[in-house]
Amino acid sequence: MSFWLYFTISFLLVSFGQPSWFPWLSPISAICGFALFWRGLVQIESRLGRFAFASLWFTAVQMVQLSWMTSIEFQGIYILFVYFWLASWLGVQFGLLSLLLPKEGMMKPTRMLAMASLWVLFEWSRFYFLCGFSWNPTGISLSANLYSLQFASVGGILGLSFWVMLVNTCSFNLLTDMQTRKAPALKTGLVWGVLAAFPYLFGVLHLSYQSRYFAAEPKDKKLTVAMVQTGLLPPEKLVLPERLDVFVSPWDQWRRILSFLKPLKGTPLDLIVFPEVALPFQSDRMIYSHESVLQILSNEFGKEILKTLPPLHFPYAEKKKIEKKEQWMVSNSYWTQALSNYFHAEVVIGLEDEERDSKKSYNAAFHFSPRDVLIRRYEKQVLLPLAEYLPIRWFLPFAEKYGIGDVFTKGTGTKVFKGIIPLSISICYEETFPDLIREGRLLGAELLVNVTNDNWYPSSRLPKQHFDLGRLRAVENGMPLLRACNTGVSAAIDSLGRPLCTMGELDEKSKWLSGALVASLPLYHYKTLYTYWGDGGIVGLSFILLGVFWRRRHLP
Repeated sequence: MSFWLYFTISFLLVSFGQPSWFPWLSPISAICGFALFWRGLVQIESRLGRFAFASLWFTAVQMVQLSWMTSIEFQGIYILFVYFWLASWLGVQFGLLSLLLPKEGMMKPTRMLAMASLWVLFEWSRFYFLCGFSWNPTGISLSANLYSLQFASVGGILGLSFWVMLVNTCSFNLLTDMQTRKAPALKTGLVWGVLAAFPYLFGVLHLSYQSRYFAAEPKDKKLTVAMVQTGLLPPEKLVLPERLDVFVSPWDQWRRILSFLKPLKGTPLDLIVFPEVALPFQSDRMIYSHESVLQILSNEFGKEILKTLPPLHFPYAEKKKIEKKEQWMVSNSYWTQALSNYFHAEVVIGLEDEERDSKKSYNAAFHFSPRDVLIRRYEKQVLLPLAEYLPIRWFLPFAEKYGIGDVFTKGTGTKVFKGIIPLSISICYEETFPDLIREGRLLGAELLVNVTNDNWYPSSRLPKQHFDLGRLRAVENGMPLLRACNTGVSAAIDSLGRPLCTMGELDEKSKWLSGALVASLPLYHYKTLYTYWGDGGIVGLSFILLGVFWRRRHLP
């Protein structure tokens, strides 16, 4: 009976104890969610039985936490196979971890540290080796509270995962002690209390210390930023062969964007951020009549905008013969540079791009500066299988059914763009890879900008989970973050992980939110221990602790 009670309570705690589900439940999950399950699991004597049950239990947990992958409207039925495979594979990893539980009694410190270390290595390996999947780290439960979130500045998300598992092994000892004695040993309870409270105590001190410097920053050391959220679903934004009836023409997409920015006329903006693949077609594809563009721009912003337009040359414009008549045609880059010039603001925008000589295509983000003829480009480095690259070429006909007619080339490295403030850009899923974001900080970035397109999984928890991981990146590296998304969550977050403003997916009437989110962003940034040692710090420590455990077990 107690076995199933442990199973049920622990399942509810771990499955729903995440900031995207029930933030108030997350601290409880972080200190005892796994311990309750392990306390029930030790009632199974066979190692095979423990492995099988632990694998099934954690697979079920992952099926709850990754339930956004069941949104098949724009992905197709194949995503369900990916969903079940990922949940099962993560379940197997947890099953292997549970084999380290003692046959009976309490865990010794070396075993406790070994379990936390092994789990860290499993999570780290997912980034690179096991499945390239950076979602759902266990430490995310500690990020639901602003104080415990600050602990990420020391060891990153993997450090939070290490601590969650370490505290749970201590909770396991406490539960075991309570069952084997009339009263638990004071030492066991004291160790548990100190470990459980430490991230929160650290956060109180860290916030108190940094807030003094934060408040001392000059009031004019802020950026006025606008993040544009287009609020369009994939078939509205992109040319999907089977859903052309709902496609919104690029002309109308630009008209919508201009209507979002029109109320900001006269506002002294420093930076405007558009989402990933903000508009259809490549950045330099000449598909707009220059004459018509001038008419639309002047209708929205008045004749004065005509004085700020970019020059008519590639990649902004090109003369083409259309119906035996030569006329100037312009690109998405022309529209973007026109807005940069008019608002006298830098612009970051996600657009596809192509190098026609080498026939390489990129999912890219561009940095525009006012009246600057040089366009700077960042190419996405972490590409999604099937969606952005094809592991096997015979997948191409299948992918074309979902509007994927080409594959992208992987970017070659992180870049920092110098302007009013040095900034680094990440595109969508890249934001979930901590070491990748850290690279920008090491190169001198003082602001992180993320452009995202989460609308392939509408009305799911994906955007909120993505937002939670992005917020972690700000705290890990001690720098502010701007997020611009097609359908949410767009946000401005300061360097202590505090959201200044957000725009989600849906309003109260379940209508897709769109518009320009304006924020005054403090530029305060600071160095963190995580920036100094990255994932290598906790990963190296985990290898050492596992080595110590293995050696002690095999000593004569």
